[in-house]
Amino acid sequence: MRLVYKQYPLKNIHAHAELAAKAAVAAGAQDKFWEMHHKLFSARGKLEQTDIEEYAKQIGFDMPASARTSTRPPPSSASRRT
Repeated sequence: MRLVYKQYPLKNIHAHAELAAKAAVAAGAQDKFWEMHHKLFSARGKLEQTDIEEYAKQIGFDMPASARTSTRPPPSSASRRT
């Protein structure tokens, strides 16, 4: 059995949804998806860029510059624009 977890950031509802989705997908490339997922969902709204960078450090994820600054979805595109 394979579980596929897809990102559907609702930017019109949540201002930081796309950034959080990109961070989770990027973390997945380093086998840290679930760790980042849990950090993001337990953050209680603290999802500014600096917050997400801190969560990445806490879980030992080397957040690539593209995940920090890009406005485009990651190449694997597990996120989509709404």
